Amino acid sequence: MSFRPLGPLSCCLVALALLGCQAQLPADPPAGAARAIAPSAGGTASGSAALAFVATARPGQSKTLSDPIFGGTVLVEIEAQYHSASNLICRRFAVSRLITPVRRQTKFACFTSTGLELVDIY
Repeated sequence: MSFRPLGPLSCCLVALALLGCQAQLPADPPAGAARAIAPSAGGTASGSAALAFVATARPGQSKTLSDPIFGGTVLVEIEAQYHSASNLICRRFAVSRLITPVRRQTKFACFTSTGLELVDIY
């Protein structure tokens, strides 16, 4: 068996095939996604500025805001958007308290038919 290197055309075809396999993230959240679900099970987070920001922001964006649900004045940073195994659009974000003791937590939220829900990932 002999090894034969790929020609220029074959290399281009392989590169195009690999580019076509990259996952594309949706540009916009689903309709009605701005409604957020509170960190405690069940309740609507109509007063949660942090979750409202997570529902509308894009990866790389951050904002300092006041949200008693997350401990007062916090910095919220959107880290990534991805599809879950159940094909939900989800966002990974960090919440940092700005008072001592400074504390940063990574959180996950997914868009469902009822809005944005926090998800526990272990």
